[in-house]
Amino acid sequence: MGFFSNIFKQGKELSKIAKAVSSIKIQLDKYEQGGEIEIEYCIFAAWVCKKGFLDIIEKNNYPLVYSLYVPIDGRNRKMTLNEAYLLTVGRLNSKVSDGTEELKSIVEDILEGGSSLNKYEVIIPSDLKKHFI
Repeated sequence: MGFFSNIFKQGKELSKIAKAVSSIKIQLDKYEQGGEIEIEYCIFAAWVCKKGFLDIIEKNNYPLVYSLYVPIDGRNRKMTLNEAYLLTVGRLNSKVSDGTEELKSIVEDILEGGSSLNKYEVIIPSDLKKHFI
């Protein structure tokens, strides 16, 4: 019985990651068409990357070669956690690198789980938090 509950738990966790990856990809696609960097958006994207992706991988010790299916453009696309990392955290860091030093510092601190994570987490609506964690 423990075997199946473990598989079910892993499936749920990978599903949360897929939802976060899909959400961030969609938002970054829209955002990159707009141009100017919005601090609030970057802070929220960093929070989703941390809570909906990095924390789950760390908590479960998932190797970056694990595969998952991410809903993108109406299809489930198979990718490794490493590819998902590049699609989310990598793209976010790339976008933020065009911004101010303050923005880069805040996003980096959130991704590392620093004090900015707690500071900005309180302003994120609870319904959005439930969606990603």
